[in-house]
Amino acid sequence: MNISIDGAAVKNLASKFLAVTKIMMKHRDSLCVLLLLYACQLQAMMAENESVAEIERLSRHEFDLDVEQQKQLQAQCEVEVQKVAVVM
Repeated sequence: MNISIDGAAVKNLASKFLAVTKIMMKHRDSLCVLLLLYACQLQAMMAENESVAEIERLSRHEFDLDVEQQKQLQAQCEVEVQKVAVVM
């Protein structure tokens, strides 16, 4: 997978990182900090996802945290793959 570096995206991510760092200095609660870092990482991943080819792009629901729903969707995909495999 080729990853191109978008200067504006890097600058935006750096700005968010600095904002999170300032928040970390004010609020030293480790759980809060971890959640903020996770949110920034998730936003960066979603932004990167928009820059890849459509065939490689993940759908929005694949970024959700509902594990049970994720398992159900993966099972549905497997059923669809099997249907296509039988036709071929």
